[in-house]
Amino acid sequence: MRIFFDFDNTVTLVDVLNELIERFSVRDDWMVLEQSWQLGEITTKECLTGQMKGIRISNRELVKYLKTVRIDPYFLKLIDLSRRKGVGPVIVSDNFEQIINIILENNGIKGVPIYANHLTLHRGRLSPFFPYQNPGCPFCAHCKKIHFMNETHSMDDPIIYVG
Repeated sequence: MRIFFDFDNTVTLVDVLNELIERFSVRDDWMVLEQSWQLGEITTKECLTGQMKGIRISNRELVKYLKTVRIDPYFLKLIDLSRRKGVGPVIVSDNFEQIINIILENNGIKGVPIYANHLTLHRGRLSPFFPYQNPGCPFCAHCKKIHFMNETHSMDDPIIYVG
């Protein structure tokens, strides 16, 4: 058995990425991008790329904000239960690995594999990279399905996705 968790609004009590964009964006076009994405007019990758371009933040500000993010207390219970049952939890997210790592670390969670988009911060600007995009699917920035179905697990292996 394998258990996968989405991150924003599942592991965390808030949508971390949306809050980050709302707090640190220096222009309002992120809302237009969000609306276009919700209407299916642009892909998730296009939306996130455009939204990240509008953010101005220092590493210190980013870490300070991320230290305020708390995780759902039930996630801790699920992690403990799954590990006791010999099932390793995995996080799959459209958020960014660096952000997720900081939040998990700040909340005392270690050893959970993370498959998420990547982010670089240079001179106050965030640049996203999408290593898990499926070229056959134009809508996703991160094809979570590729983590569910891989060569190391049998097709008979039960999969639980929480998100």
